[in-house]
Amino acid sequence: MRRLQISIFSLVFIQFCYCHNSTIKARLNKGFFDFFSKAGHKVVDEEIPKIVFPTIHAPIEASVIQGNISLQNLNIAKFKTPKIAFNLTDFGISWKSHAGSFDIEGDWEAHYYLTFLPFWQKQHGWVNAIASGIRVNLSATAFVVDHKPQVKIGDCTADVDNLKIRIGGGFLPFIEDLFIPLINSIIKKAIHEQACETAKNVLIIEFNDFLHSLPSRVPIGNDFFILYSFASNPKSTSSYFEGEGIVNVVYGNMTCIPERQKDWNDAGPNPRMVTAWLSESIANCLLMSAHKGNLTHFLIDKNTQEVARYLRTSCGIIDICMGKFFSQLKKMYPNQYVDLNFRTYSPPFMMLENGTVTANFTFAVDFHVNPMAKYKKPLARLIVETSSTIHPYLNGTRIYGELGNMTSSLSEDFSTIGHMSSLFLKAFQEVFSLSARLAINAVIKKGLPIPIYDNVTIAGKIC
Repeated sequence: MRRLQISIFSLVFIQFCYCHNSTIKARLNKGFFDFFSKAGHKVVDEEIPKIVFPTIHAPIEASVIQGNISLQNLNIAKFKTPKIAFNLTDFGISWKSHAGSFDIEGDWEAHYYLTFLPFWQKQHGWVNAIASGIRVNLSATAFVVDHKPQVKIGDCTADVDNLKIRIGGGFLPFIEDLFIPLINSIIKKAIHEQACETAKNVLIIEFNDFLHSLPSRVPIGNDFFILYSFASNPKSTSSYFEGEGIVNVVYGNMTCIPERQKDWNDAGPNPRMVTAWLSESIANCLLMSAHKGNLTHFLIDKNTQEVARYLRTSCGIIDICMGKFFSQLKKMYPNQYVDLNFRTYSPPFMMLENGTVTANFTFAVDFHVNPMAKYKKPLARLIVETSSTIHPYLNGTRIYGELGNMTSSLSEDFSTIGHMSSLFLKAFQEVFSLSARLAINAVIKKGLPIPIYDNVTIAGKIC
């Protein structure tokens, strides 16, 4: 099967295939997560310094001192990114980090009394904590709600290997030294709780809200829209993470129901970062809505150099032109030209068989005296049925088609200028085939845009 190989940060395979109710399947292979293990620090660098620690209160219960202490205004002053690794399992995705460091700054306040001096005292000052060897283990699964993806955090642990505490500001240094082990324990506990709390109840909630707010109808220009929904919960294995969805491209307010087709084929022996399967239904919905929206018009006239000489109503004895086969046309409109107005007669459709993309177009070709804007009533109509091979390719952020071999057949629909003889159809077979190629190219060269978010870039080639 012909594949369209694309690079999204690296390489992606897009395969056009037969499939079931879904019209698209995307598989994130191990290489994708290996890449983000290297690039994930960009997300961490942005999010970790935003963590806000709440005011923490703890009792002081030592042999010589009793009371309570609070840590407040804690913030991350410096941060060195840990090393990050994504792992795939049959149950979801796990995220691990190690190494890295950060500095925490804030204030402390203690209310206490010494057992040998039973009256309450108060001290306050600053605290600085340097944490190194940050270890975070987090697992997540994905699921679908209202046909949109959501993420759920599973297990989460966060610890540090080393934590150095310095405090100051008080007036009794030996009392401050008694607080250091307690503050050390408090901050370690805060790191664990706040990191996982932030992951579960802040970042994931915001991320899920963002995913749920994504429009299921995305404009892509010229009043065309991509409609999408997720068909089922994603699947995770030790080698890949994949999900299926229903994606269609339609015009205006139209809708399209995908056809039931066969299962997805294999990803191939050398999958890249991402493998995507696209159903023929996506292209067929696009073509159907373009047909229903009367968008598939193409005019062949005297300005079309490849066929202009054949469109004359009058020509010499040894020349071939329209007038030679229609005496009424030559008599009524001498020394003029015929405009051929191509439009789809029925919805075009594509078929995928044995790895080949075949496009089937049926055109109604209306004959008008040039200029058509003045002579609006057609003199005759020819039906041109074509079957062509299409080679998809990527350019920028659009998928285009390159027209390959094409076969065509001609038949008369009606004529007010005389019968379309077999001699005429044979003589003009090549003219109408060439015109049909121009019309089909006008459709497939517009391309299908791929929505791109943030700074993701795509480049590709046929392989």
